[in-house]
Amino acid sequence: MQNSPKSDCRVFALIIGIDQYKELHGLNGCVNDANAFKDFLTGSLHVPEAHIMFMTNDTATRANILSAFKTHLIENSRIRDHGGDTILYFYAGHGSRVVAPNNAFSVDGRVETICPHDQGATDEKGEHIHGIPDYTVHNLLQKLAASKGNNVTAIFDSCNSGGIGRGNATPRFAETSIPIPADLDNDFMYPREGRPTIPEGFRYRFMESHILLAACRDNQSAYEITAGNGVCRGRFSESLVRTLSNVSLEKTTYQNLLDLVESWGDQNPQLEGKHKARFLFNRTYPLISKKTLPVTQDISTGAYEIKMGSIEGVVPGTEFVVNDPKNNTVCFLSARKVDLYRSILGVKDSAQPVGSLPLGCQATVSNWNNNDMIMKVFITPDFDPSAESGLFPEQHLLVSQLQSLPVPRKFMRAESQADGDIELKKLAGEKFAIERLKGIIREHALLAAEFLLHPDKYNRLPIILDAVAHFNYFLRTHHGSAPIPEVSLEMHTLTGPYPNRQPSADILDSYVAEVKDDKDGRYGFTICNRSQHELFPYLFYFDPAQYTIDEWFAPPSPTMRGPLAASRDGIQATRLPIGYGIGGYAYKFNLPEGKTVDTGFLKLFVSTEYLDLGWIVQKSPFDPGFEPSSRLGAGRETIEKGQAWHALHAVITVKQ
Repeated sequence: MQNSPKSDCRVFALIIGIDQYKELHGLNGCVNDANAFKDFLTGSLHVPEAHIMFMTNDTATRANILSAFKTHLIENSRIRDHGGDTILYFYAGHGSRVVAPNNAFSVDGRVETICPHDQGATDEKGEHIHGIPDYTVHNLLQKLAASKGNNVTAIFDSCNSGGIGRGNATPRFAETSIPIPADLDNDFMYPREGRPTIPEGFRYRFMESHILLAACRDNQSAYEITAGNGVCRGRFSESLVRTLSNVSLEKTTYQNLLDLVESWGDQNPQLEGKHKARFLFNRTYPLISKKTLPVTQDISTGAYEIKMGSIEGVVPGTEFVVNDPKNNTVCFLSARKVDLYRSILGVKDSAQPVGSLPLGCQATVSNWNNNDMIMKVFITPDFDPSAESGLFPEQHLLVSQLQSLPVPRKFMRAESQADGDIELKKLAGEKFAIERLKGIIREHALLAAEFLLHPDKYNRLPIILDAVAHFNYFLRTHHGSAPIPEVSLEMHTLTGPYPNRQPSADILDSYVAEVKDDKDGRYGFTICNRSQHELFPYLFYFDPAQYTIDEWFAPPSPTMRGPLAASRDGIQATRLPIGYGIGGYAYKFNLPEGKTVDTGFLKLFVSTEYLDLGWIVQKSPFDPGFEPSSRLGAGRETIEKGQAWHALHAVITVKQ
């Protein structure tokens, strides 16, 4: 399918393919892959040759690759600064995993590298030429995003773990025995504080700077094969370019692309990055209703499935309305079997069989039937009547009636202050206050949060209270039947310069910490696992002053191994650093202007399987442009038995 961009093409690419190496054994299909990707850009997207830097074999030396990244991408004046231009980085060649003693970015004494043409040779000074480490590539991509914007896609058809080729397949992996010096490429470090973004390997923790497409998991090999036309190609690159050539880029997201690219038993392509839901090579997202999500049907059983489960508040009996792409109602379904992340649905009225659903159907919750989801709001009799009418259009609603409104609400009116979770107060002028009447926020944080709302915007009050209910529900969420108690969270003060900061002993006392307002203070965290489960951890920061929820750590890909390894003996914990070492940049806790004390909450979820928990995140509902958290999923999976998850929270208070 032809994808015609604007006449002024805003696509720029650095393409590298290496078959011939000075010191490493050669490959056969990498240059073919690079040529195929270039042909796709120039043929299907009409990208000018001048926008493409193309490097193969002896031109792709270490120095040339690093120089090209700087001159053709980071400092290229033709690429607009944060103007939305599409930037592509493609590498096909050997990868390796190299010993790296005393390296801050290594969890096991090794780092991943891509292998330039001259790796293993000596330079004019007689010094060994190393591969390009993962952290160097990552920091170059960070600099690129900071300079030009985050519409960046990095594609790697290489592997970083050894393997034995099967049949005619050859792995793109090279053994390298010379250790990586601890100070290699220090001049490429990107010193700033922020979220944990330095990777362990090329599978980055939580990437906002770019999208990563990789040929395989970190414990697999990327293979070369002889294609049907007799040409040697990388299995992944061949499938990727073929797929890109046959889809509409304007209608295909990165997540869609991964579903369409082939996957093999010994090689599973990976997709990582915060913006996986974007359209390909674009900064925009599908225009899908924030309150809808796909419903799929198992043709063999006739059962309907939705990627929404108990962790989001679905219970047996939760009801959904299903609409076709033209927004016509197709049927009403209710949850029959609910698992952690998925639910099996049945027709609400069995007397009305539905059959096969039209393609593209979306489901919306019409009745939660879950009292735990509902926040009770108390208002005094003298509350502003115009504001009250928008909050409670009918008096004394039952929970079932409340949730069956056209947009199911997550709050209802409390008949007394003692019965309420919060009290909404109207103060002077345009000021409102949310007073916490019970729960852990009242125990540890300020009693009230204030916000401004003009009378013309009173219709936003239900949106604000829904967001407060969302915040409260996930802050207090815990698993009552299958916890994993062997998981713990530690907090540390950090000392020393980046990237070699050292953590203190745990400063959490019964999961409570008090820190000083210090602009130079730096903190990190460690998730510890003494269980026999390989786990997927998720760390969120809840700010009760603004009711924001930020994601501080999430596993990068559903097809990867759990980042938190199982304990070998159930005694010695495995440890996952966040904010130091391979866990990236440190955290700071500072008081907002005019405050002498402030409290926030860390919430840790761990699961034995990957969960898409990005929908928990929300901006402040007090902001005029706030929209409710979205929850979108796709694809079909089966309900797995034996799922386990656990949740815990920590309280952090900052004082002068």
